[in-house]
Amino acid sequence: MLHICRPVRWALLGCLLLGGILLLGSCTRTGGEGTPTTGPDALTPPIQTEAGADPAPLPELVLAENGELNCRIVYPAEGGTMFAEYAQSLADTVRQQVGQEPSVVRESVMKPSDTPTIYVGPTEALARTGADRGSAWDEWQIVAEGNDIYVIAYCPVALSRATTVLNGRLRNCAEDGSIHLTDYEKAGTVSIGWADELPFYETEKTAWCYGVGGGTSYEVVVAGADEDDFSSYIAQLPELRYTEHSRRESAAGSFATFSNDTQALYVSLTGGELRAVSVPLDEAFLPDDAPPDFEPVCDTTGYLLGVSGNGTHENGMGMFYLLADGSFLIYDMGNTEQDADQLYQRLSSVAQEHQLPSIRISAWMVTHCHGDHVGGFPSFMKKYADRVTLELLMLNLTDADQGSAYAPSLEQAVQNAVAQYSPGTRVVRLQTGQLFWLADVQVEVLYTLADLRQGTFSNYNDSSTVTRLTVNGKTVLMTGDAAPPTWQVLVERYGAALKSDYLQVPHHGVQPGGTVAAYDLIAPEYLIWPAGKSLYDSNLVQTEESRHLIQMVGEENIYLAGSIGTMTEISFSQ
Repeated sequence: MLHICRPVRWALLGCLLLGGILLLGSCTRTGGEGTPTTGPDALTPPIQTEAGADPAPLPELVLAENGELNCRIVYPAEGGTMFAEYAQSLADTVRQQVGQEPSVVRESVMKPSDTPTIYVGPTEALARTGADRGSAWDEWQIVAEGNDIYVIAYCPVALSRATTVLNGRLRNCAEDGSIHLTDYEKAGTVSIGWADELPFYETEKTAWCYGVGGGTSYEVVVAGADEDDFSSYIAQLPELRYTEHSRRESAAGSFATFSNDTQALYVSLTGGELRAVSVPLDEAFLPDDAPPDFEPVCDTTGYLLGVSGNGTHENGMGMFYLLADGSFLIYDMGNTEQDADQLYQRLSSVAQEHQLPSIRISAWMVTHCHGDHVGGFPSFMKKYADRVTLELLMLNLTDADQGSAYAPSLEQAVQNAVAQYSPGTRVVRLQTGQLFWLADVQVEVLYTLADLRQGTFSNYNDSSTVTRLTVNGKTVLMTGDAAPPTWQVLVERYGAALKSDYLQVPHHGVQPGGTVAAYDLIAPEYLIWPAGKSLYDSNLVQTEESRHLIQMVGEENIYLAGSIGTMTEISFSQ
């Protein structure tokens, strides 16, 4: 059973300042009477004792003696690199004091040992103790069980605070190559600052919370969740003045969308994880589920653009669809100003061929912000924004909390170009589970970066938004540069429901990209291959996965982008 608790506000600037505050050893909490307590004195032992009784003395833990280590540090198999990085920070402190570094081990590969162990994060060992039951998002604890120490926290800010405190104790208890740890059980809270409208809840199940959208979007994740958890959570949202927009079930799980005056809230249950993602309302996309009424003026057709580049590096992606209402849906665009010119020229020629009065782009889908996909976008907006109408830019942003692959520079350049040259364009974010229509084309969002566990984001290609279009009864899986971690999520979540008629080959056929297991489930009849022939023919592309795809469909059923200046038409009427 999930219980709604108080909401709190996340301010990006506050988060940046908090790191410095934490290093100074301060912590702020408002107690039940509304009285804030600050600083190290606010830390209280997690162990409850009878009224008036002194707490039992803690045993002295000998982690090192005369330069000889007697400890190891373990982080959880799940939960991402965040826990490994903080575990390493503790190991670095021990090394500085002792001269030797303790082993830092993922729990799934650790061996049984009587050596005192420091467990960092939601390990299985911690779950067996039950010490973390009822921990809230803003709480952290350092507790002991036998000869082992457990650092308990589920968000980056709280974990940073807990490890800062423990690092301080390790330094204070070190002398002459020895560490005799005393007074180590601590507890406290941090100011996380979640958006006011993001429901904040307690659960006895393992949970995480972190940023997912470039500083303005946030997510909570509960592991081991089921339909009862999903139903209990969304049933309480109307009490917080949320309005339901949609609810549906698919092969992947259950999805619901809500909003209030300032936020959209996307709730999902997939793969045994309950997720709630908040997005500012002006950046959210809340379309109607039903197809729009319009007068068809043409047949929906796809166009794959040739790519710029030299030799074996002739890679990139630019593709657009002419929709039945005469508008365009664009996916990415390519590397350079040359690609920008090509895109505009091709849009113009198709518009003229079909006697369209203007170039109206109903949606521009940015799978991810690598240069070969949107490097030419700023040039396109500067040169052609006044000649086209761009209604929606669909752009999902990365966040530093999600992992080491956070790379906002080109994301910011794309946003800046729209703001400067097309201020009337809405920039919106998509969320997994959304189903909407653009003219006669149904769009289903199968994956966004929010589907990766915090800290596991180590390849920017995994920020690719994966969508599936239904065009004239045919399904087209658009993947950007999705890498193996993305495909692991998709395979586990959808299984055979990944079946699609057309597959846009991920990462231009170059690894790391799609997997054989995923390709077998997709079982495409046609391939849309965003690469030049030199790249396609090279050993760079001819990986096991690429060969598997080619053998599956036959080269006669491959739409190859080719070099810049070419355009391949894809009809979906066969």
